[in-house]
Amino acid sequence: MKDISNIPIGIRKKDLNICTYDFTKNLITIVTSRNIEDIIEFISHLLEELNYLKNINLYLMQKK
Repeated sequence: MKDISNIPIGIRKKDLNICTYDFTKNLITIVTSRNIEDIIEFISHLLEELNYLKNINLYLMQKK
């Protein structure tokens, strides 16, 4: 990974290909889930991946 235009976010069940997301398409990306445990796990892994990139500013906003 060299930038945020092709971040891996999962694997497709149908064909087992890596699913990626282009974070350059939008200024803000909202990530939601029906289950709080799922979103916590997903966000922690996503932040871990983004942490490998230099010159990236991350802002995490959560509703209490």
